Amino acid sequence: VLLSTVKELKQQFKEKHLVHIITGKLTPTIKQYKHNDLKLFEFGNCYFFSGTHYKDNPAGNYHEEEHLALFLTGNRETPNWVTPGSPATFYLLKSYVDNILKRLGFNPNQLSVTETGNEIFSSGLRYDLGKNLVVELGTVASGWLRLADVDTPVFYADFDWSFILSEHKKISVKFTELPRFPEVKRDLALVLDRKVKFEELKEVAERTERHLLRSVNLFDVYEGKGVPEGKKSYAISFLLRDDSKTLNDKVIDKTMEKLLAAFTKEFDARLR
Repeated sequence: VLLSTVKELKQQFKEKHLVHIITGKLTPTIKQYKHNDLKLFEFGNCYFFSGTHYKDNPAGNYHEEEHLALFLTGNRETPNWVTPGSPATFYLLKSYVDNILKRLGFNPNQLSVTETGNEIFSSGLRYDLGKNLVVELGTVASGWLRLADVDTPVFYADFDWSFILSEHKKISVKFTELPRFPEVKRDLALVLDRKVKFEELKEVAERTERHLLRSVNLFDVYEGKGVPEGKKSYAISFLLRDDSKTLNDKVIDKTMEKLLAAFTKEFDARLR
């Protein structure tokens, strides 16, 4: 019986593909409330197919991990006579994800951030530490929402909690003096070939500006109306700071022009 069950599971699972709890959680939680302004979290166990290494013991080809799931849907806060309702967004979810990681000692800027290829999301990001996935987040694809009988946009994050806790033990707290001079943030919306990865852009940016550039972050990926076929739009933020003086507009503009020129040369990038 066990062997038969494992064979059935093997057909259903893709290699290293997480058995998500989306459909089981969205339906009972969203539908049981009269309103849809919800922020939810849950710790739970998820299961992976690891390969066919244990032929004599098929159950050994599967492993269990603890995960943390976050769900947002509806308005970010309940509308009232003072504050009108504003919908929850992917960026609100991303801020929660980043804050959780920071509280646990991780620096989101030092993690590898790329587009997620997970079919659960219509668009989203994944954070990796080395070869290990830390968290995936994004907008739940419409097909999954229909499967759960949910008709409102849902934003979802999935943390590999087992890995996070194992890495958290290795993190030592370090203190540095607060910067004396302010940071400046600038954004670029770039249209590039679909095959270009954020990691490549980040590498070129760090190589181009070694003195002032403090961090490079990807905060939006878009493909669709207004973007040519075979292209995508990356919205990237750059944090600049000079530890010896306050940056002026001339220096900031020159730095951004240098970065844009490097992206144009390396990837034929264009401002959107």
